[in-house]
Amino acid sequence: MLSATGSWAAYAEAEFGISRAQAYRLIEVSRAAGIVGDAVIAADPVSCMRDTDTAAALDFGLSQRVLLAVSGCAEQVADLIARRLAPLLAVSALAIGELMLEVAPAYLSDHQAADRLALLCDEIGETLDHGLAVRRYALTGD
Repeated sequence: MLSATGSWAAYAEAEFGISRAQAYRLIEVSRAAGIVGDAVIAADPVSCMRDTDTAAALDFGLSQRVLLAVSGCAEQVADLIARRLAPLLAVSALAIGELMLEVAPAYLSDHQAADRLALLCDEIGETLDHGLAVRRYALTGD
């Protein structure tokens, strides 16, 4: 812990073995990665199959140098990522909707489909409401 008489530089050196400047760079990298990660999570909170480790999913494979380079425009990078993810998420929703249609064909009402989809949704970690929504999306494209 940083004492009242200690400095940030002393703390960074003692605790982490890094310089004051490197500590500030790591804070900035963390902030940029957090903004980009939040944008990805906002676009698609978690895999519909719940089969991905969130921390691993958010490892963009970017170096500190790259994260520092984008840290000044992290919001713009996050917006770009969100725009590029949108079409991919639509394809994902359609694929899951088609899976829901295999289990609960189009001729079934939402109420009848809900009975059939409850177990599937539970198994893949999806809410029943979302399962029904992507089923409707697969049917109508809306």
